[in-house]
Amino acid sequence: MATRGNGIPKFETVRYETKGAICHIVLNRPEKLNAATDQLVEEVNDALFEFDANPELRVAILSGAGRARARSCGGSAARPDGARARTGSPTRSTGSR
Repeated sequence: MATRGNGIPKFETVRYETKGAICHIVLNRPEKLNAATDQLVEEVNDALFEFDANPELRVAILSGAGRARARSCGGSAARPDGARARTGSPTRSTGSR
């Protein structure tokens, strides 16, 4: 992960911005409605590690750029091999058998 001149990490698919004790992590693939890719997930993970490593930051806000802000984590992009991730709600265990 590269950093800008001010020490803030630079990502390709995520904007990482800090102001005071607040960190904004913005999914930045508006042309794809911020659909998750391996790179996006990895960069969000790296951004959260950066947030966690900075003791001056107290709050992290995750959001999405563009018109899909409210549904920014709602989909998954096709994998390079053409397959798609399973959609729908995961099965939830009730704890009884």
